[in-house]
Parts: sequence; structure tokens; C-alpha cells
Amino acid sequence: MKKYVISNNVAITCINECYIVLNLETSIYYTLENTAYVIFDSVNNGICTLEEISKNLCANYDVDISIAKKDTEDLLLQCIDHGLIGLVEGGCV
Repeated sequence: MKKYVISNNVAITCINECYIVLNLETSIYYTLENTAYVIFDSVNNGICTLEEISKNLCANYDVDISIAKKDTEDLLLQCIDHGLIGLVEGGCV
């Protein structure tokens, strides 16, 4: 099973339900708010499968699970592209 984890090469701080994430390799900062915050917060707190993260998003917003899955996967892929999140096989790290 594929699971999402926070990359080792990032520094994270949370201020007022907003994640500020620094990619330590590129020195680029990212701000994650609203739904991006909920998705990243899920991964940061050990909720690591697409299904679990999507359900958590539905618990926070009035959204259909199929839309939540698509939006969650889109954001996670962007985070992977920017080196903020990794994708692993097996258990959460």
C-alpha cells in the first residue's frame, strides 16, 4: 500500500492553522492554508493513505469523497514535485 510521509529535507512550522514549509535543499518556502493545511496536517500527524487523508478532508469540509480524493491526490503530487512529501510502500514512517 502506498503511503505519504513528510520529507526529511523540510523544516515545518505551524502558525494559526497555516503551515510554513521550507525545503532545505532548495531554500524555497511554501505556505499551506485551508484545504492544503488539512491535507498536509493529516500527513504530518500520521494519517498517510490517500483514503484516510481524503476522509479527513471530508470531515473538515462539506465535500464529496470522490472530489476530496482527486483534490487530495493533486495536492500530494504537487508536494511530491516540490520535495515536501514522499511516497513509500508499507507502513507510515
